[in-house]
Amino acid sequence: MWKNFAGIWAEGSLRTEISHNNVSYNNFYGIRIYSGGNNELFCNTVWFNYYGINIWYSGADTLLDNNVSLNWATGILLHYSIGGTWLSNNNASSNGDYGIFILESDTLKMNNNKASNNEHNFGVDGTTHRNFATLTIDTTNKVNGKPIYYVKGATNKTYSSDTNAGTIYLIDCNNVTVKDLNLTENGCGLFMLNTTKSRAENISISRNTCGIDLRDSYNNTIVHSNITNNQYEMRIENSNETEVCQNTIVNNQWGIFMNASRLNCIYGNLISHNSADGVQLESSHNNTVIENTIAENCELFPFPEPFYFGIKLQNSENNTIYHNNFIDNSGQAEAISSDNNRWDNGWPSDGNYWSDHNNTDVDSDGITNQVYEIKNPNIDSYPLAGMFSALETPPYKVEIVCNSTIKHMNYYSTNNTIAITVSNSTSTQTHGFCRLTIPHEAIAPPYNVTVDGKPVDYEIVFENETLSIIYFTYQHSTLEIVVIPENSTLTTMSLILTLTSTLTLIKIIKKKRKQNP
Repeated sequence: MWKNFAGIWAEGSLRTEISHNNVSYNNFYGIRIYSGGNNELFCNTVWFNYYGINIWYSGADTLLDNNVSLNWATGILLHYSIGGTWLSNNNASSNGDYGIFILESDTLKMNNNKASNNEHNFGVDGTTHRNFATLTIDTTNKVNGKPIYYVKGATNKTYSSDTNAGTIYLIDCNNVTVKDLNLTENGCGLFMLNTTKSRAENISISRNTCGIDLRDSYNNTIVHSNITNNQYEMRIENSNETEVCQNTIVNNQWGIFMNASRLNCIYGNLISHNSADGVQLESSHNNTVIENTIAENCELFPFPEPFYFGIKLQNSENNTIYHNNFIDNSGQAEAISSDNNRWDNGWPSDGNYWSDHNNTDVDSDGITNQVYEIKNPNIDSYPLAGMFSALETPPYKVEIVCNSTIKHMNYYSTNNTIAITVSNSTSTQTHGFCRLTIPHEAIAPPYNVTVDGKPVDYEIVFENETLSIIYFTYQHSTLEIVVIPENSTLTTMSLILTLTSTLTLIKIIKKKRKQNP
């Protein structure tokens, strides 16, 4: 059966057997069932069609021992399949979109199916809780030889590298950890629905339709993961109190897309080289976006006016956005029907770094002398004159604003020393500055600052009983900066001050107090 609109088309059919056919080279469908139920499809070879096996509005069907390969779009697509459809021992390989895709279906069972070398091997999607919670999909189902983990109702479980999972769905779960996995080439790398107090860490997610998809979930954490080359890197929908921190989110279409969600925190991530928005908040309120580098998110075909942005807010209010680095995005920021948001944390904590801003700082405090306007009344009143970085000094952190390129930064707890290596950010840069916010529990004032072993003066921008903000300048090639208590021994300092001819070391040390005679 070949070169037709559909090789086999059955509409309104009940208890029909379709078996032992070779269905190929049809213009649209290989096998198409539209409405009906209790049909049996087994031992068919379906290849080189646009769609392989396509079943809509049918229930309690059986798909057994079919080979569905090399179709232009999806191999096996079940849409609105209800009432106990069973898939077993099917092979879906080398199809142009999904191998097996289950859409808006329920009470479906799968076992011993294999999907491999498809653009996306396996996926489940729907609009209701029932579309996910009534499916039974065990680990005998494989994607590129790895088991599908379709987990329902799990509590206090860990899924790590020993599972060799290819994709993970968590439905109605609590306190689950997913870690140390490589999740690729599926509808979702990791999917959470009505899942709480769970954690994903150190996972690599790539080439999925959606890297991580959270729906109707709360109090979850995504940390220290690499999420690359997906259509949507991360989708957070109707989900609250999520922490997305210290991830690498690059080369996706969208970076982070949030809809109808509250009280989430996006911080410390690298979000770059995505072809649409880096971060998009839609109808989402009371979220925090801080300490991210959001860089070079650009549309593939630039419009006269930017359509995609480093961050876009739409119908979103009371969000707080500061200490981010917005660098060379096609549009830096946009706010549509989103008037009541904070784009800085006030003085002296301040706002964001904007690469397209006039970063003149005549006051020598690390803050530019002009506000940055996103769209009135969305204004960053304290834009930073240099990029923001944070150095962990557990349990505290030192905040750094610097117009040089920071190569390395370290904190040595044994002698309360901060060491920062910097280089000129452009070939023509001859002067640099650093502004450091130093908790007194990390290093108490006063300080001694050295650059390449030579003392430099600093200005106190702000000081109270808990922290000091200091500012100093230096001449440039490539420099290393160290902050160290003055009462550290000379031997200790010499171990830190190891430089090549192109490095400058900036040291900040606590001054030794004079003893009373």
